Amino acid sequence: MPTGAQIRQAIIDHRGRPLAARFRASANGTATTVIDAVHLRGDTLGADYFGGEAWLYFPSGSSQPGGIAKLDQFSGLSGAITFSPALGGSTATGDAFEVWMKHHPLEVLKAIDRALQYKCKDWRRRPLSVLAYVENWATSAYDQTAGGVSNATATKQTLDFPQQYQGSALRVTNTGANGYCSSEAFGVQPAQVYRVFGWARALAQTGSIRVRDLTHGADIAVQGTATFSLLGWVYLDFLVTIPAGCEKVQLWLGGADAAFVGDFAGIGFLETSATAFSLPSTVRGTDEVGRVYERTGAAFVSAVQSADDPALNEIGAWRKTRAGRVDLSFPRPPALQYGVYVELAHHYDALWVDYYTANARATGDAATTDCPLEYIEAAAVVELLAGTTDDALKTQFVKAAGELDAIERRLGPEPIVLAEPSRRPLFRRSRI
Repeated sequence: MPTGAQIRQAIIDHRGRPLAARFRASANGTATTVIDAVHLRGDTLGADYFGGEAWLYFPSGSSQPGGIAKLDQFSGLSGAITFSPALGGSTATGDAFEVWMKHHPLEVLKAIDRALQYKCKDWRRRPLSVLAYVENWATSAYDQTAGGVSNATATKQTLDFPQQYQGSALRVTNTGANGYCSSEAFGVQPAQVYRVFGWARALAQTGSIRVRDLTHGADIAVQGTATFSLLGWVYLDFLVTIPAGCEKVQLWLGGADAAFVGDFAGIGFLETSATAFSLPSTVRGTDEVGRVYERTGAAFVSAVQSADDPALNEIGAWRKTRAGRVDLSFPRPPALQYGVYVELAHHYDALWVDYYTANARATGDAATTDCPLEYIEAAAVVELLAGTTDDALKTQFVKAAGELDAIERRLGPEPIVLAEPSRRPLFRRSRI
């Protein structure tokens, strides 16, 4: 997975007119100078070598990570660059540094983040659920409203080949007996029936999914199997009936043994009689909702199912926007017999939380994304050069846009024909 620094390097190396150049200090400098007498030394190199305004950026790994300064003076006789304002300390031999022409480094960081968040996307199959995605559950101390951990720690894990049933999982590691990570609380009514489904595996001891009645402080009895053991992934699918007087529940993921360690992925929680569902706010329009599937073959059973036999069956659904959110509705309750998964356009997270402090910029440099490098490179160049008035950069923008088009055909969300239930026409009876 590429880091922020590697993405910037790819932009520097991008075909077409160079947007920046990367050098390495050959000698110690000061807080206002950096020296590369190997690549920047030449009797004919003058102060205008970088073509007007230029800015320096010191990436993570240098002695001044995240540092930004304006190039003030360049001497080809010594290979020394003088810049301002002063950094927090002196530059050192071996420091990598970037010189950006035409664009301030902050523009570059923001262009990468905008490309990740708005331009780059692909289809990801996610559980249809009334709860947050499991890898996003709270990992702080347990709270009856927000959820969190008790006698355990929880961390997000990135899944990969050959068992990538979801992009990410939640790993729960017990620090004591009966440890768990809890979902946020969800309001319910007595006698409602809910289906719990998803993948799990135990790295140590035996794990379970518990549905906790917060009103009475007790676990709700399950219909099916809610426990698992051993390292191989299994698919769980069971039902719970909300008891009398219960108005609020949580899902608790963990194990009884103090040594339990386990992963949970694609966990869903749906009322079996519901036919309409709101999708998360990250879904920006109906065009970002792909195919919908029942995971058949895992209807209510007395044993866990093989994770390697998904038996996904596409079902029809209506997609509509209501009150600024995207809804999915069905002609019949989709969770009556099976767990339900939906393909959603996945947008990537920004790498830089804060652009305006050196430490935050260095943290973003080291952060990673699972967006393919060639995809984010082309998208970031398009984002960076959009609206440029420089004729040479306009040509480069057109070339980069063409490259992005070609890459999106391979790596972006492919156009699909969606199954949608037929709507019966309404006939009004006429009186004669």
